[in-house]
Amino acid sequence: MDEDTQPATAGQTSLRSDSALSRRRLVHTYERGEFTVVELRGEIDLSTIEEVGAGVSAVTESPGALVVVDLRPAQFFDCAA
Repeated sequence: MDEDTQPATAGQTSLRSDSALSRRRLVHTYERGEFTVVELRGEIDLSTIEEVGAGVSAVTESPGALVVVDLRPAQFFDCAA
């Protein structure tokens, strides 16, 4: 279970939005020396491209940003993405 989610009791819904949880699972960033590594995880397709794009854009906005996109954790990468 993600650290951000808590078990729901009967009739209770999660306090986090689905899109926020999906983004956290799909895009993971960390620093490696002078580079920012962006790992894309899970299934990347037309339905998730907005979330992935927002995560990648947040890292690449800075002029001169050195970014590595790691696709190894992705289980599926659709050509539309």
